[in-house]
Formats: sequence, structure tokens, C-alpha cells
Amino acid sequence: TDRLDFAGYGKFATGVPATKFATVAETTLTLKPGEWIFSLTTDDGARLFVADRLVWESWKYQGPTGYDIPWTSDGKPHRVRIEHFQIDGYAALSLKVRRR
Repeated sequence: TDRLDFAGYGKFATGVPATKFATVAETTLTLKPGEWIFSLTTDDGARLFVADRLVWESWKYQGPTGYDIPWTSDGKPHRVRIEHFQIDGYAALSLKVRRR
């Protein structure tokens, strides 16, 4: 997919169960130098890696929760990876990037 924005009851994609699944999403981002915010919404747990470094983690059973994670870009391309798990009920995983 070209965007990470899932929420609701049911499957994220064909062939994925509605409960008890994991998601790994990866991309490479090149952000202009400066201060940025990764706005991540997750239900249940998630981890955010930038340049192969863990920069944020909330690895727990939780309802939909939004987090703003600051990042200072050097203007170079960096790999961004999100690991996510869903236990049951409502599911959410969304990432948006904006200037600080």
C-alpha cells in the first residue's frame, strides 16, 4: 500500500485475520532538514524505527491511542519501519508525518 491508515473492526487486508495478527510496514523517507513529527495511531502495540534505530515504543494491549514522536531530519533518506500487533476488537494503525 502507498499509505498507512487503517482503522475499524475487521480485516486490514484480504487474507489477514480480523484479530491476533501482526503488521510490519517499511518505507524510505527523505525529509528536508529540520524538525518533524511522526503522528502514529495504534491499537494495540507498536514500535517505530527510523534509520534502523528504535525511536518509540508502546508495546502493550491498548485502545486506539495517538502519539506524536519528534524527529530531527538531516535531509538524507532513512528507512522507517513500524511493527504492530493486534489482539482483538477494534484495530488501528496510522502514520502521518508533518513539520514541527
